[in-house]
Amino acid sequence: METILMEVAEAIEKATGLKRSSATMQRWYTKGVYGVKLETEAFGRKPLCSVEKVREFMRACSAARIARLAEKAK
Repeated sequence: METILMEVAEAIEKATGLKRSSATMQRWYTKGVYGVKLETEAFGRKPLCSVEKVREFMRACSAARIARLAEKAK
């Protein structure tokens, strides 16, 4: 199956049904959340992403958050 790259905002909206601010999206692919970064590919100055990469990011963030909460509970 061929991966279709699109602008990050479009990929996030298609994957989640929600719009995110540009600052949030930029933080996701530059700094990350819980140590997980959204994978992007650069085309000129525009970062591109696929819907599947957004879904992988969401799953990884959820797993990292659960692990972090489990560590705090110890």
